[in-house]
Amino acid sequence: MVEIQTIGLEKKMIDLHIHTCASDGTDDTRSLLERLRKAGIKTFAVSDHDTVDGISSIEPLVPEDMMFIRGIEFGCITEVRNCHILGYGFTPVAKAFVRILEKACQKKQEVIHRHIGFIASQYGIKLEEELIQLYGNGDWKQRLGEM
Repeated sequence: MVEIQTIGLEKKMIDLHIHTCASDGTDDTRSLLERLRKAGIKTFAVSDHDTVDGISSIEPLVPEDMMFIRGIEFGCITEVRNCHILGYGFTPVAKAFVRILEKACQKKQEVIHRHIGFIASQYGIKLEEELIQLYGNGDWKQRLGEM
């Protein structure tokens, strides 16, 4: 959370890196809005990992006295290490953006299958395909650990 002090105006709070339960956050959109209001945050961005599901569900619910910015966090692999790139203010239906999002989701599924394969080979635990698909959405690592 970032605090900004403005000259001659009241103190404003912003948070431009929030995750919903569509990614690895714990709040659905309604409870997230309640928490933001209680914290005094008026400007915020939902930037879930590799999905626009959180922004799609929260955008129509944002009250007029709050400022919402569309965000997303893409996982990337570089020569040095893995990193995350945050993007803001995009059009979620733009063709190029949709293609990038589809590729990110495909890569995420590949990682999930690799992890599931590791668990099967190292620990002898085999999961049914339906469970893999279910846990491939949102915070799949936490959900898998809770099984």
